[in-house]
Amino acid sequence: MSDHSRRVLVTAGSNGLGLAIAKRLAKNGAEVVICARNQSTLDKAVAELRNIKKCGGAHGIVADLARRSDVDMLFGRTLELLGHIDCLVVNSGHVPYGNIEAVSDEDWDHSYETLLMSAVRLSRAAAGEMKASGHGGDILYISSAGVHEATGHLLLSNVMRAGIQC
Repeated sequence: MSDHSRRVLVTAGSNGLGLAIAKRLAKNGAEVVICARNQSTLDKAVAELRNIKKCGGAHGIVADLARRSDVDMLFGRTLELLGHIDCLVVNSGHVPYGNIEAVSDEDWDHSYETLLMSAVRLSRAAAGEMKASGHGGDILYISSAGVHEATGHLLLSNVMRAGIQC
């Protein structure tokens, strides 16, 4: 299936790599939903997407991937907007930097929810919906080189993103 008329959810899509992916999809005609924690950043990104000539549509949803209720709301709202989903791009923002001595239990918990469990929950929901709809689809995980060659100051990212690679 080409990107034309694809219906895609890109998480953490208001800037950086997530926005770059959403823009590429929009340039190929996809209808895109992006999410972010900050409304003004999200609004700016959605406006950029909508200004792309071939964009099939662009929507923004404020959601914090560290909150299970937000993840559930994000997926439900995405289905309301798109009707079905052809592709899920699991991307996430940054987690605290530090080595084993510097990160707290709270940092570990937050990173677990933000990076790993949000990916699990979204993937489970998307796979179930893709199967039930009969449309099929793709799930893509944006990770980090740190899962292959860890760096000390990115401990939380290295550990949680490695779980997504499994």
